[in-house]
Amino acid sequence: MTTYTAALDLEDALALPTACPSCGHEPLRPVADGDRSNLLCWSCGRCWHVEMNWTSRVDPHACGTCTQQEACLRLVDRPRE
Repeated sequence: MTTYTAALDLEDALALPTACPSCGHEPLRPVADGDRSNLLCWSCGRCWHVEMNWTSRVDPHACGTCTQQEACLRLVDRPRE
């Protein structure tokens, strides 16, 4: 039987994003909504949840227990230049 091996860079594969997937701003700030941890972009106001190397946008109206919800909603709802 032949055995094959492959070098995997798990550290990079499982790393949290450092820049906002939407606007590219760095760094993202960790926040918590009580049940899970998210990453908030202070530039555009978008919040992201990372799980099993999958990044998804968080609805800011659904994070009632997050201490940053008011700031997040102000950023998201502000007029764009």
